[in-house]
Amino acid sequence: MKKDAVDNNEIETGKLDRILKLLEKNSHKKWIETVSTILLSTATVLSAWCVFQSSQWSGEQYFRIDDETAANQFRLQYEVAGAQRKTAELQLFLEYSTAISDSNTRLADFLFQRFPKSFKEVFEQWNALDPYNNPDAPSSPFVMKEYVIPELVEAKKHADQAAKFKKAANVSDNRSDNYVLLSLLVSMVLFFSGMVGVAESGMSQKSLLGVASLIFVVSLILIFTMPSLL
Repeated sequence: MKKDAVDNNEIETGKLDRILKLLEKNSHKKWIETVSTILLSTATVLSAWCVFQSSQWSGEQYFRIDDETAANQFRLQYEVAGAQRKTAELQLFLEYSTAISDSNTRLADFLFQRFPKSFKEVFEQWNALDPYNNPDAPSSPFVMKEYVIPELVEAKKHADQAAKFKKAANVSDNRSDNYVLLSLLVSMVLFFSGMVGVAESGMSQKSLLGVASLIFVVSLILIFTMPSLL
């Protein structure tokens, strides 16, 4: 009778152990599934955010390219206008010099009065150096530092702007590419998290979950350090 009681106790104890192990296994499985689900949902949101930011930076790149194109167009217009001004002033100066050489004072005065104001000021400074008798004087007013063509100054400003816009476009392009790479990295989190539900052994599930969690943390840090556009 005592032996039967002992056997019954052993059977009951075995059943209890199996129930506890089953509950522990279910609890462990539920914990893994919960973490995996959190990773999947969060990684999905992060992936969408990366795609959105990539498109935003691509748009920013196109805007800066448009700005660069416009700046280069203005630069070209001012360069052409500057070249035309310099050609006209050079032609006036040569005709003036020819009139002076021919002692044609009337023509020389006529041409002098038609010098553009900015060029006339430089010419008077150059003429004050007595260039016809002073060998140290500049060869012409065009080589003096005071000789400045306003159109070419504007052309230089637009050229600098175009360079800045080009640099900004390259920066936007790089950031767009970086967000694409981040979206691929986040996709790895989705992959490994999804494989957790396929794996059968608890060790495999833990390994996959660990890899997914590590990639997720790295991706999250990189995303927070990246500049964003809203």
